[in-house]
Amino acid sequence: MERRRLRRDDTVELLTPSGARSFTIRGVLDSKGATRAFGGSLVVMDVYAAEEAFLREGRISQIDVVTDHDADLQHVAGQLTRSLPQGIAVEKTAQRTAGIRKLFAGFQLMLDGLALMGLLVGFLIAFNRLSMVFRKRLWEIGVTRALGARRGIVVRELLKESLLLGLGGVALGLFLGVLLAQRLMPAVARTAELNFNLTTRATPVPIQIGPLLAAGVMGLLASVLAAIVPAIRAAKAPAVEVLRAKGPWGSSPPPRSS
Repeated sequence: MERRRLRRDDTVELLTPSGARSFTIRGVLDSKGATRAFGGSLVVMDVYAAEEAFLREGRISQIDVVTDHDADLQHVAGQLTRSLPQGIAVEKTAQRTAGIRKLFAGFQLMLDGLALMGLLVGFLIAFNRLSMVFRKRLWEIGVTRALGARRGIVVRELLKESLLLGLGGVALGLFLGVLLAQRLMPAVARTAELNFNLTTRATPVPIQIGPLLAAGVMGLLASVLAAIVPAIRAAKAPAVEVLRAKGPWGSSPPPRSS
């Protein structure tokens, strides 16, 4: 209520199987006891009105039972099972929580897979781009080789440049990633609510150093790995043939002295 700035006699819009409908708030419960269930996102309605709005007539999807703190849950579950018709399951909250965790674990696995696919796409783009850049710089590399630089030194310097470029890309990517996660959190929470039939709340994305460092290291590693093969190819290009093909001044004619 406080988050949405709602008061008594205000109207609130809820999603029902027949679409969005407006409901009038007739009272507000104190935030204690069972009212804190589902993170405080709890609405109390007359059972017959709830049937009409959210279910088929004469059907109830779920009943929550609140017991005393010292109650024997196994005994209570047994009594409920004997009292209810066949086909109705009696589950403890811990069992439901375990099922919810499995659902969210699968959802998290899907997000991790998408992240790895994005990393792979970035690796391929960097590989192709660096191959073109190093190929255009063959004349510079040939001159460096002609001046006595060994292939290992050339490869190392090219990898250093790739690492610097990767560092800039990682810094920009982490910033945009955190910003995008904060913007998409309400949509993700809504998707989880619809897919898993749960009551969720969009919370701010916590900035944790560990995941950010792991993402940064993977990004830098991908940039270096993407540059290894193009750098080795460029360093192995025969310096004599490169200089012979483009001349001692590359693609530009030598300067004339007056």
